[in-house]
Amino acid sequence: MPPIKSYLATFERQHQVDPERALHSVDLYAVWCAKSYVLNRSAELNPFGTKYFLYVDAGAFRSANYRFRAWPHPSTISTVFKNDRFFLGMITPLPRRFCTFNYTMMDGPIKTDLIEGTFMGGSASAIRWWTSVYYATINDYRAKDFFIDVDTLVLGDISHLHELVADPSRTRFEFAAVADNWHGQFAYHFNAGVLVLHPSIAVFKELLRTSSFEGNYAPTMAEQAFLNAFFQLRYLELPIIYNVNLALYLAYPDLWKRMQPDFKIVHYTLTKPFLTKSDSKMEVLLKLYGEAMEEYRKTSAFDQVKIKCA
Repeated sequence: MPPIKSYLATFERQHQVDPERALHSVDLYAVWCAKSYVLNRSAELNPFGTKYFLYVDAGAFRSANYRFRAWPHPSTISTVFKNDRFFLGMITPLPRRFCTFNYTMMDGPIKTDLIEGTFMGGSASAIRWWTSVYYATINDYRAKDFFIDVDTLVLGDISHLHELVADPSRTRFEFAAVADNWHGQFAYHFNAGVLVLHPSIAVFKELLRTSSFEGNYAPTMAEQAFLNAFFQLRYLELPIIYNVNLALYLAYPDLWKRMQPDFKIVHYTLTKPFLTKSDSKMEVLLKLYGEAMEEYRKTSAFDQVKIKCA
């Protein structure tokens, strides 16, 4: 059903990285995603001429923790419907930092179980608003992408970077990266180990067209040289914390130590921790990688990762 049919590739990619993939499936993602459409379509058809509409599935009642002792609560329901608001069954209070009208997607997703599934509804106009915002938000996240090199270590949330290239017509940027670092000196080009981009068929075709231009870039630097030649006058430079080159540690170890709590991504350019057992110059860096891997191994996601080649 529309609009779910266009999400198949997204669902398939999500399933590969889902920490609970043993419990979830691509079909289940489709069911979850279709609920708002089903509710909105029911309100549009309105075969019984009703004023309000609710979507309630078995999942709303499967836990003994949610007995709905105060349901229905007349005064609460009256307030929600009278003000033409959309109704959701909240099970956890919204964290205070998200309670401001200044909150945007750039602040990152709310990773908290806020509502139980699925218990929602309202008037036809409220449902129409919700459905529009719901699918617009999904499409907004789908329309952005990251490229992160295999020799990097992600230490913090980077989801907010999406907002920087989400709407090139507004921000004037469709590509973002961090300045490269050579022997402790920042270069006038970016490092291609971490890229934030706004996918575009037009840009893709232009990349293909110009990639074969003779003398356009230095072949020894491969795709990094080509991308710099293409985006050199129109990329957004990100702070160093989003792609911290190991050259910074060798040149300025004290600066590295002071900045480390703020690091989002460390780029293992000069040594590969998955190939190097020991290196006296890189001991601190290898330890950082080792500690992060130990924490990762404690999560359920680690069991889903194929760690050996067939």
